[in-house]
Amino acid sequence: APTGYSENQVLAWIDFDQNEEFDAVSELVFTSEIGALDIYEGEVTIPMDAVPGPTRMRVRLHDTHDGSGYENNFNDTPCGIASYGEVEDYTVEITLFMGVNERNAHSFSVFPNPSNGDISVIGADLGGSVLFELTDMTGRVVYSEGRNVSAGQAVVLPVSGKVAAGSYSLSLMTDGNRSVQTVIIR
Repeated sequence: APTGYSENQVLAWIDFDQNEEFDAVSELVFTSEIGALDIYEGEVTIPMDAVPGPTRMRVRLHDTHDGSGYENNFNDTPCGIASYGEVEDYTVEITLFMGVNERNAHSFSVFPNPSNGDISVIGADLGGSVLFELTDMTGRVVYSEGRNVSAGQAVVLPVSGKVAAGSYSLSLMTDGNRSVQTVIIR
């Protein structure tokens, strides 16, 4: 159920450089809409130069009311006092992205590309157990299928009617290696 406080807002900061100070602008990672919400949610992008390890995150809920009906000193910065609200600190673990072994992107072919329906994949050096994953531009897996294939065998992926028109990344994973190509579905 909504909180009833129609002028609440949540903000969050992460001390990416671990200098024990929150930069109000560069380390701000979340700003909610103002409203009587029960759940606040969003996505956070970790910069590539963030220091790995345990890192402090500060979350502030505050009342944004202008003070006309009641006295209110609102504060939308990571530090300082506000008349109403709450501040909590959490520890998040920042880890380095190590990636995976990438095979030559030309080790397989996709046709037709662009496609109006199903897509076919063929690769002379593809063989054995292969995981096919189609991900959208937000990184969400929209199609996934594992198959045992023979080298040089064409594999038809039945994506027609299962994914919306758009640009996707097709990943083939086998024996700890991954190869990726862009696929366009019309």
